Amino acid sequence: MQARLIGALLVAASVGALAYILSYRTPVSPLSGASGSLQSCLSAVCSGPVAMHQVTEKTQVSQGAAPRRGEQSRLGLESEQGSLSPFSADVEKAQVKVAEAFAQDGWNRVETPEPDEAVLSLSPDLARNSQRSQELLTQIRTQTPQSPAEIQNAAQIASDLSLDERFRRASIEALGRSVDPEAQAALLRIAESEAHSVKERALALGGVKPGSARDAASLSLKEWIESEKFPETLKDQAAATWVTRALLDGVTEGEALAEWSPRARARIKKTWGLMTSGKTESARQGG
Repeated sequence: MQARLIGALLVAASVGALAYILSYRTPVSPLSGASGSLQSCLSAVCSGPVAMHQVTEKTQVSQGAAPRRGEQSRLGLESEQGSLSPFSADVEKAQVKVAEAFAQDGWNRVETPEPDEAVLSLSPDLARNSQRSQELLTQIRTQTPQSPAEIQNAAQIASDLSLDERFRRASIEALGRSVDPEAQAALLRIAESEAHSVKERALALGGVKPGSARDAASLSLKEWIESEKFPETLKDQAAATWVTRALLDGVTEGEALAEWSPRARARIKKTWGLMTSGKTESARQGG
């Protein structure tokens, strides 16, 4: 009795999940726009002794992931002798009804391959594989590296001068979408590297996100802006990155200018004016 009560409560939650799935796939509410067979089936499931994990499992089946017998045993759907218990038989019948209702409502089973770990981890080896390089490039352009392996691989691709420039630029942009300290450190290394093109170094500087206007990253920016060897284009980008951080920190223009040498002060003042002129004009117009 307790098992049936728990199952009924869990099914209520599972139907909410099914409704979310349907609302994502269709432009109308799943319960108001679905066919009568699907609505009646969902109603039947709500009143039956079906546990949440069994309904979820059947939803996965409708998308191409068939449950294995071993998994059923671990879920307790089979007895020690291998035959279905009465409770499990009810579950199986309800699952069949759900699958049939989805099919009648226009849903189709789609077999999909397992995710490729090499692609997900941004493996640099794929960049040299003529049959997989485009797949890797697409993944880099749409993924923000998060795990240590992903960040390390993206940094390796971004630093590999023997690769096509498209891979390096995409990897630099990907690292710039991350606030992870390792990703930020990789961007600073690229910005400082004279082996990279000025465009790639500027792209790296654009992705640098200092934690404050006075942290280690900001100190590197200030050092480059003050340096006579750093290209002027990169100094402008470094100044824009630093001023952005200073504005976020609530630093006033006077306080900011006081931190710079007379040689660099003019650049910071000009950058400050460019980045705040839009806000000033918007405030003047009441925007």
